[in-house]
Amino acid sequence: MDITLLTEREVADFIGKSTKTMQRWRAQGRGPVAMKFGQSVMYTRESVADWMREQRIRPGGRPAA
Repeated sequence: MDITLLTEREVADFIGKSTKTMQRWRAQGRGPVAMKFGQSVMYTRESVADWMREQRIRPGGRPAA
């Protein structure tokens, strides 16, 4: 099993958001599924990709299936 972990900063940079936004989303249950190792918050590439797919919208703003 090959699991690649990304830091909070790496994910924030990738999606063009701040780490503060990532922290707020995590507290609100809105962002990608995260894991905590002590004080470090990490994300798998798979959880980020899954979350990104869930964010897709169709023209007119309807969620994509």
